[in-house]
Amino acid sequence: MERYGKGDGLLPAICVERQVQYVDGVLGFYPPKYDSYRTLVIPAFLADMLEKLLDSHTSPWVFVGVDGGCLAQTDFNTFYWRPVADGSEEQPRRAGGQLRPAIPAVPAVPSFKAKRMYLIWRGHKAWLDEDGHSRYVVETRMGHELPGVEGTYSNLTPTLERRVAEVLQTRWDSHRETLAPDESVEITPRPAKVRVSKMVREAMARGVTKPLDVLREVRLVQPEAQYIPMRSALQRERARLRRAATDGAREGRSSPVRFPLAGSVASKLLVRGFGAPHR
Repeated sequence: MERYGKGDGLLPAICVERQVQYVDGVLGFYPPKYDSYRTLVIPAFLADMLEKLLDSHTSPWVFVGVDGGCLAQTDFNTFYWRPVADGSEEQPRRAGGQLRPAIPAVPAVPSFKAKRMYLIWRGHKAWLDEDGHSRYVVETRMGHELPGVEGTYSNLTPTLERRVAEVLQTRWDSHRETLAPDESVEITPRPAKVRVSKMVREAMARGVTKPLDVLREVRLVQPEAQYIPMRSALQRERARLRRAATDGAREGRSSPVRFPLAGSVASKLLVRGFGAPHR
């Protein structure tokens, strides 16, 4: 997250510099849609939420799974958006091949029940239109270009952007006033766990290769870690090293290929501030 503008009244902002897509089954970074690189000022409440979220984990990703992994590696709509929008029943802790923690019941959000996630994006534009911002301000914020004289000679000034942030903050404050006491809660992100696969890889890099020894290493960080998921991660890591050694031999390399840590595909998704390092 960045501070944007001039002088003492800098505004919190996020940079849109890339998007993440699967191409031929490989997850990677690509330019934003329509090459719409831009910096977006955000209201104070959202900046505060993002700061708390970033401080809750050390992952290079902004939004992470419960084990610290990349959300692009799961079906976000099925496992995150739909349960949040439509509500979901309590699910007990499940053991087995992959240990899943207990998931509490989630009440439905009436305004989003049975609706698709893209409405958040469209809703943001509707708010900007309702609040009377100029067409150039709205379209620029959405990543669009205006044709003709209007697009050529218009400018997005700090004053215009400050007004966007202030009006969005007012909307948030007004919404909070309508909430019942049990609906108004402070945002306290739960610290994400370190991925088992990452801990297994780090243990093997230190020369720990026996399954029970690796499990002991993992349990120093996650006492509840189970043997079967750890063993699966160990097998995947061994297979990865074998592939690296084979590829290195084919290309005449004398040492194994070094791979990035699991979950950090091509570095970072929305790198600690939606594309730009925040500190």
